[in-house]
Amino acid sequence: MKLRADEAEENFRAVHDPEGTRLQKVLASAGVASRRVSENLIAEGRVMIDGRTVIEPGVRVVPEQVTIHVDGIRLNLDVEHQYAVLNKFKQG
Repeated sequence: MKLRADEAEENFRAVHDPEGTRLQKVLASAGVASRRVSENLIAEGRVMIDGRTVIEPGVRVVPEQVTIHVDGIRLNLDVEHQYAVLNKFKQG
């Protein structure tokens, strides 16, 4: 579905938070894609924030306060990272 210019502007104003993080950085941090590919996903209209399709790459959001979907799949942004340290052991 292609958005009209006025719809795109309205959606941008509804979800944009000047104090937030750029959307492509949020998508990259969530492991969706690189920042460059995330910009393309946004421009193609494949990203929704709080049920609104966003096509402007400059949108900023506060990830803890919004719900983001990419291709209809909700992103889980509040994942706590766990690290495992492995040591390769050679038996001789």
